[in-house]
Amino acid sequence: MDEWPSPSSTADGDQPQARVLAPGQGGRLAALAEPATLKAGQADTGGAFELMEASLAPYWDAGRRHRHARQSEVVYVLEGTLAVTLGDTTLTVRRGGCVVIPPGLAHVYWNPTGAAVALLVIAAPAGREHLNAALAAASADGALTPGQRLDLAAQHDEFSAPAPR
Repeated sequence: MDEWPSPSSTADGDQPQARVLAPGQGGRLAALAEPATLKAGQADTGGAFELMEASLAPYWDAGRRHRHARQSEVVYVLEGTLAVTLGDTTLTVRRGGCVVIPPGLAHVYWNPTGAAVALLVIAAPAGREHLNAALAAASADGALTPGQRLDLAAQHDEFSAPAPR
């Protein structure tokens, strides 16, 4: 195949619709902590999961630990080295490594190196794209205060988690 099909292609008859995305295609999730591209979202998966591709700049830092009440996350490192704190344990994950984060576990990840890190993030059930839209809409009139950002995040299953003692 020499060319990628259009981002959305319809199957014949009553068959389910498939979606094929070329490199770089997808919805931009610029308002989230990690800049990401949504490859498959709630509408694509019936809400079962979402798939995001992220590229973290050198020394990128998410800044705050959080947890999800309902959502699980799987983070797969495509390139580079990722640092992650899970509960009160901090470790590094290199290319080809994977982290599975269950609901309720406080976590944060960041890029501790001078090279970019490329990730795939699967979250189930889907919904983070709605947090991105809410953050973008709320900040359209100006910067959000930290409290406003935390309130919006909590409405979308992302809760601040205290640092370990």
